[in-house]
Amino acid sequence: DLLVWVAEEALAGDADVAARWRPAMAQRVKDLPSFRASGEKPRRRVAFLRLEEGGLPSPASDTTHSANPADAADARGPRLAWFSGTIFDRVGDKDQLAAAVERHPELESLLPASCLLPWDADTEQGVRFPTQQNGAHEDCNAAARFVLKPPLGCQGNGIEFVTTADKPRILDIITRDAAAARAERNFLQHLETEKGRIPSWVIQTYIPSMLIRNGRKFHVRAYVLARESPPKPAEFFVFDQFECRIACNAYQTNNYGDRGAHITNGAGGSDTDRRMLHEVPELDGQVVRNFVAALLGGTFGAELATVPEVDQRQAAQATRLFSLCALDIMIDRSGRPWLLECNAKCPACPPKGLGSPAFQAHLVRFMQSLIRFALLDIPGPFSPLAQTF
Repeated sequence: DLLVWVAEEALAGDADVAARWRPAMAQRVKDLPSFRASGEKPRRRVAFLRLEEGGLPSPASDTTHSANPADAADARGPRLAWFSGTIFDRVGDKDQLAAAVERHPELESLLPASCLLPWDADTEQGVRFPTQQNGAHEDCNAAARFVLKPPLGCQGNGIEFVTTADKPRILDIITRDAAAARAERNFLQHLETEKGRIPSWVIQTYIPSMLIRNGRKFHVRAYVLARESPPKPAEFFVFDQFECRIACNAYQTNNYGDRGAHITNGAGGSDTDRRMLHEVPELDGQVVRNFVAALLGGTFGAELATVPEVDQRQAAQATRLFSLCALDIMIDRSGRPWLLECNAKCPACPPKGLGSPAFQAHLVRFMQSLIRFALLDIPGPFSPLAQTF
């Protein structure tokens, strides 16, 4: 009962892999932050697991549960690890991704135009809007519409749809949030320690989505796996199937107060329609593949592929590290894709039973493929992306 349900079902179909992994997985998953109790109530959000090769003692070893990783430094074998690879973490926060555009101009055609707003802005002069209206649609040009995104992970919470006339409201939102952050003991110090900065708010051009399934917004999720082999650049692989997450309510022009019509990232719980892209006739998977290749094939991908220096203990424990990223991609009304977010910290695993039968089967196949890639070095349905760096 300690394993994510998709891992249970993935291992059920592969006895040899299960025999080697199951004892290790049980202990590793037990220690994941997603499974730690908050008071007496466990956290409900679980995540797909980051995978790492090397360093786990065999199930019979006395050092399996050792608190000191150095005890197992010489033991080899597959293991699960939490956040072992790191390369996607550099774009896992919204402000990091928006800031990347300044370093990589080619991203201007792949990400909605954005501005960073200071977390502690205290005057309306600190509230700016993107000047480039890339992809704006006629139904929001009269009063240009923007999306205000909070600094930290929000699962749709805190997202606001605003116009240039909303500066007072935006400032009020930011100042109230800053006051709450200051009031929480050691919170700002924790951010400085963990992230090296206090993340900024992001204000982004609103780009209307293509509408599917009786006029509903949606986004596509593509999974990218990075195989890190320090000091060599990481290799990128894209999973061969794409998810489609569809808003629970139909879109109505200029009705931005209906969150069920605008939030498509699964924060709506069971009301969000989860399907596979191939189940939606209007969508073309090749468009998504080409987009991911363009995103990671240039200087942006080259920067990510440069693996940060690892300390000697980590290098001794792992011959390869794997990082998993879930790219959330929107298709606009002209059929053009845009990157909305890189879910690098903990791509969420939906509860069992949500989504179409094809979606549920895909989750199990995805987890099984992750495990086999890390354990047997068999990419399977993970296709390598062409890299020019």
